[in-house]
Amino acid sequence: MPFWRAEVCRLALFLGDVPFEDIRLSYRELLATAGPIAPFGQFPFMEVDGRRIAYTGAMARYCADVAGLTPESKSEAAQVDMIIEACSELTNVISVSMREEDREKKMEMRSILREATLPKWFSYLELQLKANKSNGFFVGDKITVADIAVWRLLGWITSGLLDGIPTNVYKNFHALTDHQERLESDSKIREWMTNHYAASSYSPTVSDKR
Repeated sequence: MPFWRAEVCRLALFLGDVPFEDIRLSYRELLATAGPIAPFGQFPFMEVDGRRIAYTGAMARYCADVAGLTPESKSEAAQVDMIIEACSELTNVISVSMREEDREKKMEMRSILREATLPKWFSYLELQLKANKSNGFFVGDKITVADIAVWRLLGWITSGLLDGIPTNVYKNFHALTDHQERLESDSKIREWMTNHYAASSYSPTVSDKR
């Protein structure tokens, strides 16, 4: 399954029937090309009208706009941005443990993530989900990039590729569990996932298993 940062953009465009070219690089290719072509030296990025756009929030916002997934209300649009920022921050928190090379220290960090940090963040997300009170979506009454981001972020966290993090780590957060099931049952999302990931795995660039 794919990492969430680029996938939120791909899915937004697909849901909005916006054609795009999907270019994916291997880990070796990423290392070789990040400096020369990637804005700020990092991936993912997208190119529109000859200009490159980096950072998850900017890309997700653009894709949502062109796909017709941005709420009309400015306050609701800001709520979507907030959820994207939260997903990015949680990813950065987890990534600290991925950079740790000492196995024992890594597992200590993962234990803290499992027992304290992740439950705290899951609680934050669940509170936002419940606060909307609208058909089980994070913002408004239909899918936004906020929903896609959380769905794929939790999919990565529970993929089994983060050693020490169980695949059922958010099982006690029932609103999040229901939300994940709701996204996975969406016919358009199922079409995308079936056509692209029937026999694939997460990118090694976001896994402990490089």
